[in-house]
Amino acid sequence: MKMKWLPLSKPCLIICILTLLISGNALICSRALAHDLWINLSKHHVVTGDTVKIYLGWGHDYPFSDLLPIERLKSLEIITPSGKREVLKPEKCIPGTPVTTLETGTYLVSAVMKPGYYTKTVGGHTFKSKRESKDVISSLWYEKFAKAVFSSDTALGSAYKKVLGHTIEIVPVEDPTTLRQNDTLHVKVLFRGKPLPKTFVYGSYLGFPGLHAYAYATRTNAEGIAGIRIIAPGIWRLMVQHHEMPRNPDLCDIMKYTAFLTFGTK
Repeated sequence: MKMKWLPLSKPCLIICILTLLISGNALICSRALAHDLWINLSKHHVVTGDTVKIYLGWGHDYPFSDLLPIERLKSLEIITPSGKREVLKPEKCIPGTPVTTLETGTYLVSAVMKPGYYTKTVGGHTFKSKRESKDVISSLWYEKFAKAVFSSDTALGSAYKKVLGHTIEIVPVEDPTTLRQNDTLHVKVLFRGKPLPKTFVYGSYLGFPGLHAYAYATRTNAEGIAGIRIIAPGIWRLMVQHHEMPRNPDLCDIMKYTAFLTFGTK
């Protein structure tokens, strides 16, 4: 399988930014609601019996920027190496949500934010639709999803590639916990359960210089698959976005879907 990859050079960065913008209205809204949702883990490689703490990343700066109000979270789940799916009770960012690893193998953590509208008005902003707001400048519908993978003792099972049914989803083809520097991780991007072709996948690792930049960018092929070369060891975070025009333009100007995947290499 031959994949194209692009170091995130200045020309590529310009292209990536342009592909994220559908219109001037989308730009205004994206800046106003630029907060992203991702998952931070206290450890990515543990011994069975250890406790892993789950932290919800929220904001602009990786790995930590702001606190996500718990009431805005729709669900927090974990899939064990044997395939058991458990609903977790989210705790506040500090001290995090603890999970004790009782099985050996690879785990998948999932967080879903409650979807909704974000509308910028002359007087500020509101979490209401354009129809419900006054003096509207721009409005969007957003859906945000996050996943993280970690292993206990060794990589076992197929939880890492379980399709969870998110509107937009990054599904690893290989177990990310087995990767080392210079390996390539292939991921499939799904939108409403179907492969999403020709869409950008962005990746960066903890410690990469540039808070608002990505170290790597590539695009999915016709089957929705992209290859991300692990150019540095450590904790990685992948991101994909997709935009749609609304069926009812009275409610919003654009519909924006975002997914993140976090994992640690060896």
